[in-house]
Amino acid sequence: MGLFYLANCLALATGPYVLVYRCSGMKENDAFWKCFKYGMLYGLMQMLKFFLATLIPHDVDTSPKNVFYMDIMSVILDLVFIYSVAYRASSRNEFNLSVACMGWSTAALVSTKFVPIWFGTKGVEFNVIYLCLSYEANLEMLLTFVQFYALWLLIHKQGSFSNCSMVLFILTCASMRQMLFSFIDRVMQSIFQALLSKTVIAFVLGTFVLSLKRTMKLDKVNKTPWITATWKSLSDLIHPLWTQHIVPALGLKPVRENRASLATNAKRHN
Repeated sequence: MGLFYLANCLALATGPYVLVYRCSGMKENDAFWKCFKYGMLYGLMQMLKFFLATLIPHDVDTSPKNVFYMDIMSVILDLVFIYSVAYRASSRNEFNLSVACMGWSTAALVSTKFVPIWFGTKGVEFNVIYLCLSYEANLEMLLTFVQFYALWLLIHKQGSFSNCSMVLFILTCASMRQMLFSFIDRVMQSIFQALLSKTVIAFVLGTFVLSLKRTMKLDKVNKTPWITATWKSLSDLIHPLWTQHIVPALGLKPVRENRASLATNAKRHN
């Protein structure tokens, strides 16, 4: 009976992943190896987090305020990796972005959901907690797609200020979903109420991303990453001021060199 319950939990957790992989055309385009490579990048990011966690002193203050700051640093590291993956994948076509989302979410499923389900359901005939954990794996996949596509909209699409602000808000909510879900678990009395709230949040964010994807149709002419574009604009602004103040100093440079050469020649003659 326990083995049957484990099979049900794994089927509930992995079923939607298999459906998305087969129905989106990834199987026909042999995207398994690409998904595996993006999953390895997710594993590399988690190993980097573990390494950074070892640098934290053992007597650090674990108050909720400090834990919140640590979670924010983890979210920033996630966004850095996801930005690099999303920009590299979406620079080819949108299908590669979907492949990156699939590989990333599958790696998160294996590392964060399979292990507690596998060890938690041993010798257990039924426990609603692990069914809810399996269901939350599907919400994680949906929010991973929301996170990747929100970054894709910011990188490659043009829109009004309100649309960009909405995309940025959705990206923030999707990136901080672990803290948001933990807050919901603490506030809600029933586990089913918490699960319903998480489902509503995930579907609302997904619906907004789809609507913004249809609204922000115009591609950006400049496909340069926004960090590079910002640095280029700053350099274009600073360069005239820099040359204006440096050119007089460069004009005095030959005089100083001549004075130095005359002084060395005088020393040699002496």
